[in-house]
Amino acid sequence: MKFLILLLVSTNAIAAGSGHGSPSDLIPAAVNVTILLAAIVFGLRKKLSALFKAQSTSISELLERASAKAKEAEMLMELNKKKIEGAEEELNKKKVEMKNELTSFEKTYSLSIEERVKKMKEDAGSKIDAEKLELMNELNRTLIDQVISKTKAKIKTDKSLSDSAVERLVKGL
Repeated sequence: MKFLILLLVSTNAIAAGSGHGSPSDLIPAAVNVTILLAAIVFGLRKKLSALFKAQSTSISELLERASAKAKEAEMLMELNKKKIEGAEEELNKKKVEMKNELTSFEKTYSLSIEERVKKMKEDAGSKIDAEKLELMNELNRTLIDQVISKTKAKIKTDKSLSDSAVERLVKGL
């Protein structure tokens, strides 16, 4: 390395030359540049070669990964296309199922309502019959009570009936 620096310094002194501006003054500068470039290329050749090989390897790996990702994305896109195409069919199936369920629900609900109405009519009829029977019984009791009270009143007012009633009671005992 020391030799290289010494060579560069000495060639710089030669390159300065006498400075007449002739084309021969460029020869030492060209020699200096050539030596510098040769030293740079010789010194950095292995490092640059390794760098370029590493870069090419990483680029090729990156391309392979990108290719794999592209294939994966393409497969996903095809799968999604199939899903989208199948979604319309699925939607139509769901609509038909919903219509069937709705008609079934309407039928069962209407049957349920009819049964409830029928039961309510039966319950109302039974309730009316029970109330009618109760009112008839109450009317009969009231009628019997009135007949008894009028008979008592008549027996109390009419002396002959009173005596006759007492005789009948005594005979019955």
